[in-house]
Amino acid sequence: AALWHVAAAEQIARRWDAAEANARRAVELAAARRDRETERLSRRLLGQVEARKPAPPPAAARTDREFLALVESLSARLAQWSPDRRSRSHVRAEWAA
Repeated sequence: AALWHVAAAEQIARRWDAAEANARRAVELAAARRDRETERLSRRLLGQVEARKPAPPPAAARTDREFLALVESLSARLAQWSPDRRSRSHVRAEWAA
């Protein structure tokens, strides 16, 4: 999967030869590991690179208040989380609330 990311970065930079080489290698490795999803994504990327199709523009970040409130809530919960806690039952009850 790492080579798929490298190939995608090369596509963004329009370094077509490097993108094509990395995408081909990503397809080969994914097929050898029987990773169908990475193989599918790599094949799609390889097709785009072969066609010299630029990467799509990045998606716009969400800024609506409801979404930002959710992000803040999850960030606060994550900040309180500790992998050292032994009992998780009280944590599950808090998260379910």
